[in-house]
Amino acid sequence: MQREAGERVECRAEAAYPGRPLAFRFEGMRWEVAEILNSWRSPQGMGYRVSRQDGRVFELLYNQALDEWVVREF
Repeated sequence: MQREAGERVECRAEAAYPGRPLAFRFEGMRWEVAEILNSWRSPQGMGYRVSRQDGRVFELLYNQALDEWVVREF
């Protein structure tokens, strides 16, 4: 499972941050979220399991204390 910290995740503007992810950067490329498969809240922040158009699945994990995203292939 490859993991990249400090990656950029583009989210929909909502009342609570972060909003639903729309796109993310992984290995230097921008990818649009095709589908949100699951979402959850943890003591550290929010997590999303998403798929891209090509069917690959990723976890987008937001650490609220660090104000940082981690993107990892699932």
